[in-house]
Amino acid sequence: MSLGAKFKKIRRSYIEENTPPNLTPASSNRSLTNGIRHIGNVNSTPPASHASASNSPDSFESAPMNPLNTTTSSIPATNTESGDGLGSTDIRTTRGPNKGLNLDKIVRMSGKIKISFNFGEKIPAKNVWEFSEGIGIAIRAHAPLENVSMWKEISQENKETCHRRLLHWFEIEDWSTERVQTLIDKQFQKSYRQWRNTLHTEYKKFVQNGQDPQLCSPRLEVRSMINSTNRRRAPFSHTSGKIRALTRYRKMVNPSKIELWRETHVRKNGEFVNSQAEMTYRKMNRLESETMEEGGEPMSEDQILVATLGHRFGYQKGMGDGVEVPRRANFSLGAQQDPELKQKSSDTESKLCETQSKLSETQIELDLAKGKIDTLTEDLESQKEINKTTDQRFELLQEQMRQMQQAWLKMQANNTGTFN
Repeated sequence: MSLGAKFKKIRRSYIEENTPPNLTPASSNRSLTNGIRHIGNVNSTPPASHASASNSPDSFESAPMNPLNTTTSSIPATNTESGDGLGSTDIRTTRGPNKGLNLDKIVRMSGKIKISFNFGEKIPAKNVWEFSEGIGIAIRAHAPLENVSMWKEISQENKETCHRRLLHWFEIEDWSTERVQTLIDKQFQKSYRQWRNTLHTEYKKFVQNGQDPQLCSPRLEVRSMINSTNRRRAPFSHTSGKIRALTRYRKMVNPSKIELWRETHVRKNGEFVNSQAEMTYRKMNRLESETMEEGGEPMSEDQILVATLGHRFGYQKGMGDGVEVPRRANFSLGAQQDPELKQKSSDTESKLCETQSKLSETQIELDLAKGKIDTLTEDLESQKEINKTTDQRFELLQEQMRQMQQAWLKMQANNTGTFN
């Protein structure tokens, strides 16, 4: 018996045994076909009821999930079975959201992934891509989109859920320290901002007729104008693409921040992106050679980058956002252990203390002088009031004398007329 005949025989017996009285033959055939297809795919596709480790009820049963990430894209596909001309409609499931199956596999095979941060760096020393993937999955699964626009506006409950999801895969060194938690919070903030921007770019194309109300807001127009102006002010652009500058720096045989800056600002043919970038690189080399020729302590690479590229708060130009920068643009020369420099520093501090004491004395004298000036000013104001009162009395006396003079002249005129 051929395979097709066996299939028809099995289907016929299945219909006779399991078809209820109110079920039509066509619908029973579709149910049988779907059931056989499901049985054939049991070994290749795990059942939906088997939860992965990343979504286990023990860890994330009460975790709030995003409605955008709980469904998968489904496309109806019609499959026609040969033999009896009956057709069946199946649902072809396309790529759904990333649930962290790759990270679950790594955890099952070798335990939690080790994450540590080197001093002065903002990204992990190892397993950077896995860590970024875990943060992205936690953000898309548990960070809300409604009624918030920034990571700092999200409730502490959602943030703690994201942290628990991250700790399910990773063993983070010094997790309890404030520095590590601040660095990870910055990573969550950056990932959340990028995710919102991706959604905005994806769904903005659906606004075809009319104008998008969000794009017409005055706040967005001002922000767009500021961003455009800042972009035009950039003297040159880098050629590193999506690869971090710190990642390139770690892979260099002889790490040099100046050479790293050159590699990230030249094209494939070895030419700089523009003439200003070439002039900046030459200035870096000139500063480095001049400090060495003078015989003094040479400038560090950080100081050279600041001297040529400028300083920006919380960001080191030339190294990207992967390194930590001191709050002040004060990059040490590395020679502060020199006794001569220590002596100069102590002398400067003593002079500063002396100057501050003299300044305090001068301030006291100024306060006394200011008090005397205020007293004299009050006396002057009171004298002005007295003079003003005196002037008013003098004007009143002048007016009375004028009236008396007019009356005397009038009386004299009357007497003269009487005699005549």
